[in-house]
Amino acid sequence: MSRKTKLPTRRRTARGRILAALVMLLFTNQILHTGYLLPRQVLRETEEALGAGHLRVIDSRWEPAVAETHGSCLVYLAGNEYVTVLEGTYLSFAAGWTSQSTRTLLCDTGESLYVEEDFFTCGGADGENRKRIYYLFGRVDDPDIQRLEFEIRSGEDGENTTCLTSTRSAWMANGGSAYFLVRQEFEGDRGRLDLRRTAAYDEAGRIVTAVAGGT
Repeated sequence: MSRKTKLPTRRRTARGRILAALVMLLFTNQILHTGYLLPRQVLRETEEALGAGHLRVIDSRWEPAVAETHGSCLVYLAGNEYVTVLEGTYLSFAAGWTSQSTRTLLCDTGESLYVEEDFFTCGGADGENRKRIYYLFGRVDDPDIQRLEFEIRSGEDGENTTCLTSTRSAWMANGGSAYFLVRQEFEGDRGRLDLRRTAAYDEAGRIVTAVAGGT
């Protein structure tokens, strides 16, 4: 009596596909050097490119349906005493984890406030339901600063103004500094989108400093 051939279960099939994908990813990473097995390896590559030392991860967030990557994007806020970085990474099953964008903010000039901006386009590849995920990020080195107010210009000719507020309770402390990461969505993917002014206030509401655009 012949033994019956055991058909593979869905679990075995899925496990085999995952293993095959990992083998392909490892091959691509080692031979072609186009991607990484882990997203933080992308950040390590940025460290080497900047030459500014080890970057400590301050925060990370998932962004779904980023148009440039055709999938999700993992955004890292990282920094050290010299620099703050906003790194967008995404996973390609053919190439592994890859950098989508890197925005660098130098923080070694002795200022009390450092701020920069970046954005990702989300939505369908056909141009429908597009929007921009706008990030403001940076570092506060003055303990007297308790609140930040951002003035953002948008629209075809910059005719729209959006004001955002961020307070110290939402910031992330690291050493003697506090880091902030502010997110805002804007409909559409055309027209201007830029930071006009950032004002910093103390607990009593007095202005401590103000900067035009990014630093």
